[in-house]
Amino acid sequence: MEIQRVDSSEAGAPVFADASDAWRHVVTRARAGSALHRRALQMVDPIERMLIEASVGWWPEPPGSARPATTSPTGVP
Repeated sequence: MEIQRVDSSEAGAPVFADASDAWRHVVTRARAGSALHRRALQMVDPIERMLIEASVGWWPEPPGSARPATTSPTGVP
């Protein structure tokens, strides 16, 4: 999965400054309970997930997930 920002001048200013800013937004929304953002994070491959968690922290898994909801799946606090 890839999150991309719009860099086109006719589209206006970018919503996110960089990829870290975009992932921070997605994780924040997932932590707040957004089902859409939690589902998006479920699609992240394990290596990318570790990088995101190292940068912005872990997020809760959606109900019914195979991963525990109270601890970081990769062990990153």
